[in-house]
Amino acid sequence: MQNPVNPSGSSPDPASGDGPSASSYESAVDAVRQVIAWYGEQLQAERSRPVPDENRLGQLLAERKACRADLELLEDADADVIARTGERYEARVKNLPRP
Repeated sequence: MQNPVNPSGSSPDPASGDGPSASSYESAVDAVRQVIAWYGEQLQAERSRPVPDENRLGQLLAERKACRADLELLEDADADVIARTGERYEARVKNLPRP
């Protein structure tokens, strides 16, 4: 079965020039990892409360899982998917609430 993100089934090699640039790939990966880290921090904070909110924990876990799936998709993504994912996650990073 072909990967709908990358029908050829091969991983793009950023260094070869055949796929997305290494810098755009790394930027997208970095942005996704920052969002994943934020969810991890939120999970830790919620779990350390005297009475954790189970609904919030479930929501945070689901969101972090979705981010991890997006991170995995980047491995075989083409330049357009990498750019869109990077833009989406960079916007999320900018909008993350920070203490």
